[in-house]
Amino acid sequence: MQTVDREAAIAIIREIATNYVHSHARSPNTIIVVGGTAMALRRLRDESEDIDIFYPDDALRIIAEDIERRSGFRIDVTSKNNLWGQLRIQDIE
Repeated sequence: MQTVDREAAIAIIREIATNYVHSHARSPNTIIVVGGTAMALRRLRDESEDIDIFYPDDALRIIAEDIERRSGFRIDVTSKNNLWGQLRIQDIE
């Protein structure tokens, strides 16, 4: 798998959201991007090893898995309460 820079992360997240709209006829709720991806989006680092996303609907994970197969980028989507460092997804919700 290849590393993900800011522009690639934005393109992948946009594609995930667009595919969600096409399959659900509505926009996804807030997509939470965490880890190195969030840092790359904020320009705190140049790239990440993968795209880490929290979304409470498994449908987003299924869409991301399809995009991962085609794109060559590793995309990790979790819909479960999770812990990244000192941040718990439950704290964001």
